[in-house]
Amino acid sequence: VIGVTKFMGVQVKFALNFVPEKTSQGNVILHAKSLSVGQLKLPMSYIMSYIKKNYTLPDWVSLNQKKRTILLDLNKYSQKKAINYHVNEINMDQGQFRIGLTIPKK
Repeated sequence: VIGVTKFMGVQVKFALNFVPEKTSQGNVILHAKSLSVGQLKLPMSYIMSYIKKNYTLPDWVSLNQKKRTILLDLNKYSQKKAINYHVNEINMDQGQFRIGLTIPKK
């Protein structure tokens, strides 16, 4: 995640790096690994708490500042869609992401 935000009245650039992992339910959990916020030295849990409080996240995105994770609940995202999504594989070493799509019968 890369962007610009206003912090204490000043525009600052930020970059938050994650490592993705497939969950047993076919969702994605992102583990926060590194952070840069301008020249500020802030704890990762503080930044994640700030994001949770100051940004409106979709209901299928859950942020846990204590665990430093973000869950992308594809099952919840798919509930009212014509297509269901699920992660089959995430292999960062090979740069492979396999996501399955299922079209439910009506």
